Amino acid sequence: MCNKIIAEFTTIDEQIEILKRRHLLFLDEKLARDSLQAYGYYTLINGYKEPYVYLDEDGNEFYKEGTYFEQICSLFNLDAELRYAVLTSMLALEDHLRSVTSYVIGEHFGSDDSVYLNRENYKDRPVSNKNFSLDSILDTMQHTLRSNREPILYHRQHYNNVPPWILVKGLYMNTLVNFIRFQKKYVKEEMLHIIYGISPEVAALDSVKELFMSTLFISLDYRNMAAHGGRTYNFAPHSKLRLNNSLIKELSTVLDCPVLTQKTCNINQLFYLLRLFRLEPLHLNMLTALEKEVSRHCTLFPNDIHYIQDATGVLFDLEITEDK
Repeated sequence: MCNKIIAEFTTIDEQIEILKRRHLLFLDEKLARDSLQAYGYYTLINGYKEPYVYLDEDGNEFYKEGTYFEQICSLFNLDAELRYAVLTSMLALEDHLRSVTSYVIGEHFGSDDSVYLNRENYKDRPVSNKNFSLDSILDTMQHTLRSNREPILYHRQHYNNVPPWILVKGLYMNTLVNFIRFQKKYVKEEMLHIIYGISPEVAALDSVKELFMSTLFISLDYRNMAAHGGRTYNFAPHSKLRLNNSLIKELSTVLDCPVLTQKTCNINQLFYLLRLFRLEPLHLNMLTALEKEVSRHCTLFPNDIHYIQDATGVLFDLEITEDK
């Protein structure tokens, strides 16, 4: 058993002195104090120092020559704006999925909750975590059905029934995505037809279904990361594209998605995956926010452009003059 290691508390002034000893430069120490007070040393410095530090031969950490506190702070602000855009897009994705899911469920199984929540309407699939099994997801939905959340409570009290377009309003995205996963083939194909705007023949391809579900789980990782204030610009989701060579070959004949063979998971991959959806703002809002912030940041710190391009996977069409 490891001995407990307790980090010592340091004041804001002590934190600044530590940074100075590590060769970090400051343009405005008052602004630095305000930033450290507002966001914390761990979030601001430990979270965004990575591209600016090196270890000497003794393993001591120092900042690269010419690195300013304001540079780290600017990268932090870039990431915050991108994170807000990601969260906004993921919330829009949730609403879109709720709408399409409830429409297709209502169309095929009606609005009677005792009917559309019948287990026989869904296809059980093996899962690694029993909390995400079909029975568990349906139990969660039944629990939501009995909750006091509005407008679910209103419909249960006044109509003794909660239609699918009301029930989905009470589902977390995690439950919603897993619920979609258990749809039978013909139901999922109609969802793909609506979401991607593709023909029934294309929607019937196994590769398209796998791409869709992978996209939802990758999006779920981004949504949870953004909701908990995680670092976004170089975030690597736990979920990956689950496409073998055969599925990739099949997909390449019907979809234009150059990230299918990309081994590295980054936000550029998310942009491409969501670009396939008919709901354009899903990817466009995030890309616009990133381009705006990269332009702002790299106008101030032009040498960062290559690092940010590598970290995000996005090639930016910016006119930036690098420092010599």
